[in-house]
Amino acid sequence: MSYKSFGPYAAMAVTFVLAPATFGSPLDDAVVPIQVALGTATTLSREPATDHEVFGLRAAAGQTLLVQLNPCCAKCAKMDFGEADSMRVVYADAKPPSNVSSRIPKEEAVEFWMNALPSGGNYQIVVTRPSKKPYTLRVSLIDAGDPMIAPGLAVDRVSMNPGLLPPGKKLEWQAYQPASFCEVDDRWPARLSAEGMGYEVQIMSLAGLKKAWWGDLEGLAHLARLEQALRQGTKPAKPPRQAFQDSALAYWGGMEFIEGKSWRGLRWIGSYAQDRVPLSNPLQYMVEAITNDGRYYILMNVEVKYPNLPGKLSQVSAANAALNAARPESFKPDLGSLDAAARSVELR
Repeated sequence: MSYKSFGPYAAMAVTFVLAPATFGSPLDDAVVPIQVALGTATTLSREPATDHEVFGLRAAAGQTLLVQLNPCCAKCAKMDFGEADSMRVVYADAKPPSNVSSRIPKEEAVEFWMNALPSGGNYQIVVTRPSKKPYTLRVSLIDAGDPMIAPGLAVDRVSMNPGLLPPGKKLEWQAYQPASFCEVDDRWPARLSAEGMGYEVQIMSLAGLKKAWWGDLEGLAHLARLEQALRQGTKPAKPPRQAFQDSALAYWGGMEFIEGKSWRGLRWIGSYAQDRVPLSNPLQYMVEAITNDGRYYILMNVEVKYPNLPGKLSQVSAANAALNAARPESFKPDLGSLDAAARSVELR
């Protein structure tokens, strides 16, 4: 039986022979061998005949293994796991075979397993599914230098003037944490991050972001819109980022190109909402940018208010016209000071 790999890690055809194999299994079960090349992801759709299945693969020491159950994307439907379901990874070459711990928090361990492998050799993924309901398994092997987990960024390589972050707040390193595409979760790769109530700055590898968003078709389309606008030098009809947290872009204005010493981007004022509601405060000052060398993506977001906001504007054209007509100094904080703070962000 053949399964085809998909996703940004590489598109390659992989053949799996569903037959017993001797991987030193801790269970007296047939092991399904998986061939996953470094930098690729392989997805299997399973209809288990027993309440648990064992999958075997070879990996080198230091490679990161990422296993996702029911990752939910355009090509795989969401099938929830329950409390009785479980997943673990076993180093089969140990005597006796031993479980390998995951760095994913225990409450998320049913859906995700991720860690750098301590030794080279044979590993097994044991999926327990008492209900025997169908499920999807996605297995990735990630190199230690992959931009999704190691973007080559350090806090001391980034400088910025005050204005974007509250006093005392600063960029901090955040490791990659896998997340479901069926939930309203951040799906960032490893990055430099500062975020809180009313502010956000994220800096990460653009290639790493595309890998982390492998199943988010709208997210990938959003990045393509940003890249096209910056490449062509033409402002798009709508801002490229058409969703923010759990809300969709409702109204927008003040869209302009903006440049720093090491990057170029788009700036706009947006109103994001879950439903079609009249234009109201607070609004979002947004900057999305890509560094001049094409390596890094930058997001800057600050909550702003427009005290002179006309009341009950719910037609998109009228609300957008009001935002476009607003003077930069009429916003709180004013757009001039926010633009100056944004332009000061520099990657060295």
